[in-house]
Amino acid sequence: MPAESADKLTKKKSVKVEDYDEPVNFQNVSTELNRAYGEAHKHVFQYILEMHGTVTRKQLWTKFILYYTCYIAKRNPATAQCVVCNEEQLITLAEQLVKKINREIDWMKMQLNTIQSEFDGKLFVCLVNKHPYQGDLLSIAGFTPDEVFLLTKWLAYIFTSVDDEDDENTEDADGFIAKLKLSNMARNLPNPITELRLQALTDKLVQDKWIKEVNGGFDLQPRAIAELENVIRNKFQPACCALCLRVVVKKSLARQCDCKALMHQHCFTAFVKNATDIRPVRCPREVNGCTKVFYQTTQLHNGLQKVNQTVSRRSSRVEEDEAINSDAVESENESS
Repeated sequence: MPAESADKLTKKKSVKVEDYDEPVNFQNVSTELNRAYGEAHKHVFQYILEMHGTVTRKQLWTKFILYYTCYIAKRNPATAQCVVCNEEQLITLAEQLVKKINREIDWMKMQLNTIQSEFDGKLFVCLVNKHPYQGDLLSIAGFTPDEVFLLTKWLAYIFTSVDDEDDENTEDADGFIAKLKLSNMARNLPNPITELRLQALTDKLVQDKWIKEVNGGFDLQPRAIAELENVIRNKFQPACCALCLRVVVKKSLARQCDCKALMHQHCFTAFVKNATDIRPVRCPREVNGCTKVFYQTTQLHNGLQKVNQTVSRRSSRVEEDEAINSDAVESENESS
């Protein structure tokens, strides 16, 4: 396209911003949110798609306020950061926005799910399939049957691995799988997946924020849990948080009561927020006879220790696997 034509197109798409810096009124933003599904709502949904279906709750409300500021109120974009409101109002805005978008996209068999990261407690909004067969991986579009078979084995490894901290020889996946372990899984399928196809699959999962590459392997991310939680529950009966009742993937980051009840760290932090030495909070399984009490000052005790133990064991496993693989390659070269 000639440069002149491109300039004209750019000017046509641009929106005139009035030359003043007064922030918009938050009440007006809320009023716009409550109107019929319109351009502002569509803009946010398009942004979620561009971000591969996963955004933080903060990104969600920020994008809506920014759109209202620029395209409806015709203000300077910088003023979007100066809107006067409290955190509770922003959270309510995000929740209402999710509900409105979900009503609009219901016919697409999709929905926005909110889920908190087990790593840092950050809340994400994820676009997931409302597939009719909730317990079947095959109902999730975009994967070949061989890839679904591999994903099933992958999840089985993560959620059925032995978890015994007293035995150093047992293996606790803790949401993690080493690259070599995954490669061996792919090679040993009835219809083996080549390294090239496996690399393409993991690249896609990383891009779509299902997994994150770390320490010579991959960690399962909140997007994957949001999409696959029903599958995981039906197939593997995983441990669940005693407070929010959602799946616990990173046991090393969770709090565990003497009665073996697990709680996400972010759930536990909120649970003991108002606890004092005089008025501690009791285990959520108190109704089952547990008498354990928790104090605010001890909410992080042992959590970091367990993480360090898990990372250390994980690194050792990766190094051992790489050494074994290297010895096998050398043996093959010598025999040839």
